[in-house]
Amino acid sequence: MKTFLKWSLLALTATLASAAYAQDTTAPKTEEFPIGTDPELQPGQPYALDTFGDWELLCVKVAEGAEPCEIGQLILDDQGNPVADVRVNPLPPGGAAIAGVTFVIPLGVVLQSGLVFAVDDKDPKQYPFQFCNTIGCVARLGLAPLELQAMRKGEMGKIAFRMITNSEQVINFDISLKGFASAYGALNKLKLEQQN
Repeated sequence: MKTFLKWSLLALTATLASAAYAQDTTAPKTEEFPIGTDPELQPGQPYALDTFGDWELLCVKVAEGAEPCEIGQLILDDQGNPVADVRVNPLPPGGAAIAGVTFVIPLGVVLQSGLVFAVDDKDPKQYPFQFCNTIGCVARLGLAPLELQAMRKGEMGKIAFRMITNSEQVINFDISLKGFASAYGALNKLKLEQQN
């Protein structure tokens, strides 16, 4: 009996709705069908301002003032899983390094082994992991002018690290430098414009 009552109410509702629709002969209004808009960025949200080859110019939306920006690339393994995030920023003048690079590697790295970084066939250098958080383990390195020039002219960066699950095995990944020079130039231009 309950099932019959449910179906009867549903049929009655459909009949009344059909009758009401049949009496309305006007075409639907355009404003009844919004096309949607792009969601507005909120302060604190990151976004890609531009793409240069395999590098993106990334910024963070702020309520007022100059937005902090950097260039970066997400490094993926053969299955498309993220294995590292690399970000590059110019540093203030006066130090030995003119650019800073930040690598974020997934949790589970052997911290004592650090991160090894090289460009093309240049000699690799080892850098310590400075801290780990819920996102991953962070290694920061400074680029001297010749090292930055090597990245601008290079084809491939290389990183190596070890994981706790198999600390004897060195994990190697390539970082495409396609578009790096253009991205770094655009970042410097943007920072100069923000200063004026």
